[in-house]
Amino acid sequence: MTETNRNIASGATLESWKEIAVYLQRDVSTVRRWEKEEGLPVHRHKHSKGSSVYAIPSELDDWRAARQPEPETAPVRLRPRRLAVAAGVVVALLGSGWVLWRKGVLRLPYPLVEAAESGMVARRIWAGKTNDVSSGASTDGRLVVFTDWSTGDLDAIELATGRQRRLLKGEWSKGDFAQGPVISPDGKLVAYSWWTSNRIYQLRLVPTAEDSQPRTLYGNPEVPVIFAAGWSGDGKQLLVKCWRRDGSAQIAMVAAASGALRVVKSFGRRAPGGLSLSPDGRYIAYDFPQAEEGPERDILLLATDGSREVPLVRHPGHDAGSMWTPDGSRVLFFSDRSGALALWSVSVVEGRAQGAPALIKADAGQMSPLGFGPKGDLLYAVPSGANDVLMVAEMDLETGRLRSEPVPVVSRYGGPSPNHRPGWSPDGDYLAYVVGKPSVLSRDGPNRVVVRDMKTGQEREMHQRFRGIGTAPKWRPDGKTVLVSGLPADGAAGTLQLDVGDGSASPLPGSQSWDGGCPYPQWSTTSDAVWCLQNDGIVRRKLDSGEETARVRFEHAGANNPLSPDGRWVAFRGKDLRTLNLASVEGGERREVFRLDGGNDHLTPLCWTPDSRYLLFRNEKGQMWRIQASGGAARNLAIPLKGLKHLTVNPDGKRVAMLAQKPGSEIWVLENFLPKTVAAR
Repeated sequence: MTETNRNIASGATLESWKEIAVYLQRDVSTVRRWEKEEGLPVHRHKHSKGSSVYAIPSELDDWRAARQPEPETAPVRLRPRRLAVAAGVVVALLGSGWVLWRKGVLRLPYPLVEAAESGMVARRIWAGKTNDVSSGASTDGRLVVFTDWSTGDLDAIELATGRQRRLLKGEWSKGDFAQGPVISPDGKLVAYSWWTSNRIYQLRLVPTAEDSQPRTLYGNPEVPVIFAAGWSGDGKQLLVKCWRRDGSAQIAMVAAASGALRVVKSFGRRAPGGLSLSPDGRYIAYDFPQAEEGPERDILLLATDGSREVPLVRHPGHDAGSMWTPDGSRVLFFSDRSGALALWSVSVVEGRAQGAPALIKADAGQMSPLGFGPKGDLLYAVPSGANDVLMVAEMDLETGRLRSEPVPVVSRYGGPSPNHRPGWSPDGDYLAYVVGKPSVLSRDGPNRVVVRDMKTGQEREMHQRFRGIGTAPKWRPDGKTVLVSGLPADGAAGTLQLDVGDGSASPLPGSQSWDGGCPYPQWSTTSDAVWCLQNDGIVRRKLDSGEETARVRFEHAGANNPLSPDGRWVAFRGKDLRTLNLASVEGGERREVFRLDGGNDHLTPLCWTPDSRYLLFRNEKGQMWRIQASGGAARNLAIPLKGLKHLTVNPDGKRVAMLAQKPGSEIWVLENFLPKTVAAR
């Protein structure tokens, strides 16, 4: 028995294409094709020069069991005379075809493609303590621009030196910040969206040179949301996606000189995603839902003059995040057709797909594409590990000190969301929190709500998944449901009740007919009404009827306006985000309970203690403070936990759940990954 056969017989790892082919009883070329087109699970050892492959037999068995190949057609048997005639015809056709091809008359309908070499290499080129580096790279591979969500600034990373510098300062005190930056082809300008204090986005430009001033390119109250998706190759046009005030979405082009907007296509409630402009400026690739309901999307190709549109990638799976390669020969996209999220590509000639999609990278679940470098290499960002940790500890609220070491809460569903604090059940026995991992596809929603029994450690996943969640889970006073608002996987924004018993989801009674819905909801103490966020404060609405029974107005309404457990007070920040204030829900009484002195610091209300005596809040430095509702000196809780972002108190007043964050991102480059095009001679 050969060494190869001994490895296969023992079930050991298969260490070459030959061993994999022998195990599957196919030739090497077939096995390579299955990896490219059907997601055969083949892994790679990375070396300084190239790579080698290996496979795990159990994974191959699972793939083979799940594979549903198309039935093979029985071979046609030709008699010798017919075989000779057929051969003669083929030779004649090939001969005439060769002559025509050499004369330039005959052209193949698409370029011949062979598999990419196994030398694909991924290299890390930058690492830092910044979260969410997921915007745009310059085509010369020199800069990456992104929003620093800790400040709202527009920042740039110089990849050659690793230096990070600020292009534009955000203004958190006004609620203004930059979002979605993309760099022009010459690397001299950045287009970005700017959220303004009048609650609309403006499209702006700022030079990449230091100490430059921005200019507004487009701003229209009737188009309150606009995002740049890319530049034309000559830098004269911007591809944008925007929403009109009536909720309809549009794909449009904006002139970089004048700001004139030209609509290419309009949509209804369902919006396009993953927009990418071809290098020659003729076509727009984008993803769009396959059906009225459901998360699955396909890739479409739209002419920039709006004259025609054709499907580019159609598959029962979920395909999204399209990107044109720099030479315009292929469109890259992400798909879960092989089970896990993977990066694929499809050849495009004259606005139509040619051939089947090819698998590029099987493990692409955490990739955030940034763009292409000068050699056609793909730059992308990934989070640097699971840095968000949920912990529980005992705490003395009078002294502000922990009585026990924090114990991590390990969830089988992944890490907690850094933007949502957990919520204790009214009896203190359960903890509800948002978990999720970033995904280009957001299939079924990357965010989900999990309820954990803190005595047994058992977890229940709520059935409804969300593409985005706008609030922390809010328990109903009877402990039977959890209230969540956001963007569910079916694409319809709404406020839902999640049943803790069976995990099912249902709309909040009556909220679908309420003007503006019920963003950032909080339960009333009587369970028959909810408080909803408004532009000028919060409003109390009765379930079913939607009758307004109370309204509290204050200057800075946002996600962090917690109601006291006794239902008497609501906490809010002043306009400068530096004062902590209380307003009576009965109307009339308002008072300031804390003010930050000096500097550029701001504060965020977090939660109340169960007896409504104290309010906990955090400043920009991550320090936790406690202040009496009646006023007085604030106490620094001095919790010995770095990166503390959220804290909430158990109804027993003795335990706290804390969410700590250690930010970090990495930038990688993927080289030698595209299939080779065989040039015609």
